[in-house]
Amino acid sequence: MPCEHCGDIIICMPTLDHQWISAGECPDCRTWTRFINFAYEWYGVDSTCLRCGRQWGDSEWLPLEFARFARRNNIESAKRAWRRNRDARERA
Repeated sequence: MPCEHCGDIIICMPTLDHQWISAGECPDCRTWTRFINFAYEWYGVDSTCLRCGRQWGDSEWLPLEFARFARRNNIESAKRAWRRNRDARERA
C-alpha cells in the first residue's frame, strides 16, 4: 500500500490491481454506455458511467457531491485517473 507524506500528514492508498473499460446498461441513466472500472487491492471495484457520471463503489451507488457539475467532474476525474494509471504503467 503506497503512502504519501504531506508534512505531518500521511496518506495511504490501496494498490491498483487493474483497470478496464466495460459496456453495459447504466442503472441510473438507463442507457447502454461505457464504464471506467478500477479494481483495488483489499477493496472492491470502483466504476464510473461515462454518460451520466454516476459512480459505484463495490456495486453500491456512491453519493453525489452536492455541487454544481458533480456528474461532469466525476467523469473527468475517472478519465484523469485512467490516464495517470496508464502512463505510470508505461513508465514502469
